[in-house]
This record gives sequence, C-alpha cells and structure tokens, in this order.
Amino acid sequence: MKTITVSKPCNPSNDGKTWLSWSNDGPEAGINSLKILLDWLTTHGNYSRFSGGVGGETKLAVAGEIRKKIEDAGIVANRTADSIITKIYELVSSYKQAHHIKNQSGETMENVYAACKYFDVLDPILGSRPSIQPRLTNKTVRAEKESDADNNLHSPNQKTAPTVEIEKKATTATVEKVCSYLFVN
Repeated sequence: MKTITVSKPCNPSNDGKTWLSWSNDGPEAGINSLKILLDWLTTHGNYSRFSGGVGGETKLAVAGEIRKKIEDAGIVANRTADSIITKIYELVSSYKQAHHIKNQSGETMENVYAACKYFDVLDPILGSRPSIQPRLTNKTVRAEKESDADNNLHSPNQKTAPTVEIEKKATTATVEKVCSYLFVN
C-alpha cells in the first residue's frame, strides 16, 4: 500500500476550520485514519457488513465502529460516522473508475493507480462484487444470444427445412378446414 503524507493540515472548503488529511492525522508515522479504515475494510466480511449484506446493521452503526477504532488508535481528528461513510464511498468510487480503466485495452497500471492509489488493497474485496463486475450486462446477453444461435445450428432437436415446411402445410390445411366449417355452417 502506498502512503501519502501531507505536511500540514488542509482545508479544501476554506471555511476557517482546520481539517486533517486522512493519511496524516495520526500520533506517529504509519498510524492514520486512512490506514485504519483500509485495514478495517480489508478484514474478511467487513465490507459486506458495511454494504448491508450481514445482520441488518446500518451503515451508521458500522461507521461508528470504525470511528471508535480510529479514536482508540490515538487519532484526535474528529472523524464522524458520516465522514467515514463518505470516505468509503470515495474509495469505492475511485476503485470502480480504476477497475474500468484496467479493463480497457492498452491502459497501463500507472493509469489505474492514478485513478485509485489503493487499487491493490481494495481489489481483493471489491474486484468480484456485482456492483463492480456485473454478472449480466448487455455485452454478456448479446454473447449468450450469439452462443445460443450457434448451438441451435447443431441441435439434435432442431427441425430441418422439409419438416418445417410439412408442419406449415398441415397447419394451413387445418386452418382452411376450420374456416370453411365456420362459414358454411
């Protein structure tokens, strides 16, 4: 995992408050809110808990658990449950963008890491999720239809042209008999 260090507090909104970078808010080097969040996310089952797949926990409750871990590590930056949820969404969003870039032909890993610095850390937990790698897309449906069409060409149950023609004549004759019966009687 690459660690980004920021030498001073930052304030992107310039509202008079001092904001600390997620990667530079710890009591010592190597301990910061972002590292704790990434460690929590990469622990088996935790992202599923956050995304709502386990036990009915709310995102706020799970974020509260992460907030406590951040505080227990001696980090004094006020990371609210809402800011933790927002940070997780930002990480997932940057991962999705990087995953998309990675799947484009000709793209380099440099471009992938430019989109998401933590791609290698997040890939094991996000890479196979349906929201990242949909199981059914227009592309897969098209491929399945083409495959079905190819399979039907060689299907043992497929009717040959003469069989279809005979059935068509039989159906036409039946319809003619029914119509003549209805109109005569």
